[in-house]
Amino acid sequence: MRKKGDMTDSTYQGWSNYETWLVSLWLDNDQGSYDYWRDRAASFRRGAPTSRNVLEGIWTATEAARFGLADALKEAIVEDSPLEDASVYSDLLNAALYEVNWDEIAGDLLYEEAARGQESDSEAPSSDKE
Repeated sequence: MRKKGDMTDSTYQGWSNYETWLVSLWLDNDQGSYDYWRDRAASFRRGAPTSRNVLEGIWTATEAARFGLADALKEAIVEDSPLEDASVYSDLLNAALYEVNWDEIAGDLLYEEAARGQESDSEAPSSDKE
């Protein structure tokens, strides 16, 4: 949250800025979107070790998964914009989308996906688990 008199601190609710927090909130609050992006995170994590940039030593597998997922998120959200005609509204929406830290959201998705995978690996099959 921005501190009074401090124009450089634009963090919001633990996220780098309001726009990033808002996109993450919308992705998390719709069950279909939540499931889809968690599955995409798992897919990017599985494919990362064999990506070209990892094989060439440019990125680590973690970076490849994060950067690939960030690009996929940005592309999907920006393409889904309902405002196509040039207007003050489309300019404002595009400006807000430009501020989103896609890498931060991707990192959070990958973290949650990994945590979910560890939980399912450690759970013993039992009908009394909630």
